[in-house]
Amino acid sequence: MQIVGNETILKYLRLLAFEDKLSPSYLFVGPRGVGKYLAARWFAAAVLCEHKSEQGPCGSCINCRRIESGNHPDVNILTNADNKITIGIDEVREAIAEVQTCSYEGGYRFWIIDEAQRLTEEAQNALLKTLEEPPASLIIILVAQPEGRLLPTVVSRCRRFEFKALPYDLVQENLLSRGFEKNKALTASRISEGSLGVALNFVQNNALWDCRVAALEILASLSSTQNLWEALGSASALEKLCTSSSLKEKDYLLWALSIASSFYRDLLLLKAKASANLLINEDYMEKLNPIASEHELSYFEKNLVAVDLAKYHVERNVKTTLLLQNLCLTLQEHK
Repeated sequence: MQIVGNETILKYLRLLAFEDKLSPSYLFVGPRGVGKYLAARWFAAAVLCEHKSEQGPCGSCINCRRIESGNHPDVNILTNADNKITIGIDEVREAIAEVQTCSYEGGYRFWIIDEAQRLTEEAQNALLKTLEEPPASLIIILVAQPEGRLLPTVVSRCRRFEFKALPYDLVQENLLSRGFEKNKALTASRISEGSLGVALNFVQNNALWDCRVAALEILASLSSTQNLWEALGSASALEKLCTSSSLKEKDYLLWALSIASSFYRDLLLLKAKASANLLINEDYMEKLNPIASEHELSYFEKNLVAVDLAKYHVERNVKTTLLLQNLCLTLQEHK
């Protein structure tokens, strides 16, 4: 398991595993796609590795191989496999019943909860008793994006590690090492906002690349109109983009909104006379420049806030049609 970036955290986790100085529960928190879930499995491998060393898991022993393949009996993983909005109390209770038993192989047992921010309040309260009185040798790792949805009582019982977004050049270097074309790797590393997972998804999925191109065109058209019906037409076009892909609609919508964030961020930078090297959509400069000249700084600031608010509403399952209509009406307002 290769993890890119966040070396300080990995170094500390290696030391904890090697010296057997383990806590009963951990919280790995940070942006999506920066390796938190992979790090949780890697940490389990470092602890259970048959050739334990200060360098971390060997990757070749039977325990390491079983963890990497997802088949180790002492590593239980609760994931949001169906991409549901929440992880409910029944799923948590079922998992608790399973991890209450002793380790199958006589050592530590791990319970990794991915996307723990999706746990309902009832599910978190059910989890709380296990966090307060964990079975002997059980190690719980919560993996979460925004931890704000986790109850303070849950967070306070975990040892917290905050994973950071990766530097753009590190993401680009990794993409180039995998054989991706240079210009595409550069664009992906910047759009990803430091998430290798997002960048990889982008360069491997032509639908996302096409979505970027189409979304930029729609956003550019919104910058040159104050017509209500044209704004609603833009909303309809964006919604069509988000429902015509093999990807889940929510994932596609969040991607389109990430493109919108990059669009208005670039315009803010251009308005402030920043270097073109700082732009995410540097390949779109020809259309960005006249838009930056046409509007005041406050227009781009207002729209960036509107896009961020739309992302917030997507996570809370607001109806896509209504969300995009409200967003596009806001984006086309020049005053």
